[in-house]
Amino acid sequence: MNSLISNRDDEWERAYYVVHWHYELMTQLEMRALNHLTGVAKAMEGRTDVQAQEEARSRPFSHRVSSDPEVLKLATEGYEMLIRRTAARIENDSSDQIRFSNCPQCGKLVRTLTAKQCRRCRHDWH
Repeated sequence: MNSLISNRDDEWERAYYVVHWHYELMTQLEMRALNHLTGVAKAMEGRTDVQAQEEARSRPFSHRVSSDPEVLKLATEGYEMLIRRTAARIENDSSDQIRFSNCPQCGKLVRTLTAKQCRRCRHDWH
């Protein structure tokens, strides 16, 4: 798993899952901020703080770094906070459109919407 998603608490995994598997529920601004921070993280070896965002302008992937004030405002707290805030907004505004896929044995989120094996308890329901 890459450095952007290495924080493994359940709340973080749920937020990442919502944003990753329900990307279409993000606003255009959230999508642009996510693209910006992903470019910054690639250029800066995982860092997405404000200083990293400035330094990334002169590195590879700088074409993904935004100068839009609205995007920069949304991205101020970095990748993890953007994911957490966006997921909370999506769950609040569109909870009826979100699907979760959980392990039938341990109840934890599985990696994808169609996964048939749990990465935690290794239960397999193929």
